Amino acid sequence: MDFVNDLWAEVKRSWGIIMRAKVAFFGMAVLGAVTAWGVCSFYDGKVGDLKAAADESVIKAQKGIIDGIKEERDRANRDNEKLTKQVDDLKIYRGKDAPPLKKTAQILASQIHEFIEKCKDWKGKPQVDSEYAERYRDRFGRRVVLVRDDLDQNGEHSDVLDGLIRDWELGRKVGLDQAKSIADEIENMAKVLPD
Repeated sequence: MDFVNDLWAEVKRSWGIIMRAKVAFFGMAVLGAVTAWGVCSFYDGKVGDLKAAADESVIKAQKGIIDGIKEERDRANRDNEKLTKQVDDLKIYRGKDAPPLKKTAQILASQIHEFIEKCKDWKGKPQVDSEYAERYRDRFGRRVVLVRDDLDQNGEHSDVLDGLIRDWELGRKVGLDQAKSIADEIENMAKVLPD
C-alpha cells in the first residue's frame, strides 16, 4: 500500500510537469496500454496454444490406447477364428441317424482291413511305408481315437489298443501289422457291445 501512496504523491507533485507534456504523457499512456494489451494477447495466445497442445496430446494418447485395444481385439478375433476352425475340424458329424457304436466300430475295423488289403506291397519298402502311414493317419487316425474314446465311455477299455495308438502316433511302430492289430482290437471290443 505504501508503494501506491508514494506513486500517487509523486504524480501530485509532478502534475504541473505532466500537464505541460500532455502529448508525451498521453502518448506514453497509450503506448503502455497498447503494450499491456499486446502482452496480454500474447499471453492468451500462448496459453491457448499450450492448452491446444495439451488437448492434442491427450487426444493422441487416447487414440493410442484405442488403437492398442483395437489391435488386441483383432488379435483375439483371429485367435477365436483359429480355435473355432480347430474345434470344427475336430468335430465329427453324429446325427440322429448315426449307427450305434457297435456298428460304427465294426465299419471302421472293416475299412482298415480293406485299406491293408490294398496296401500289400507296403511291407518292407521304407519309402512306401511313410506314404501309406500318412494315408492311414489321414483317413483313420482321428476316427480310431474317437471310436476308442466312445468304447471306453461305454465300458470297453483296452490297454493294448491304447498302446498301439500311442506307438503309431509317436511313430515307434508304423506298419501293416500295427494297423491290422488296431483294427482287430477294435473289432474284438465291438463284439461285446449290444446291437
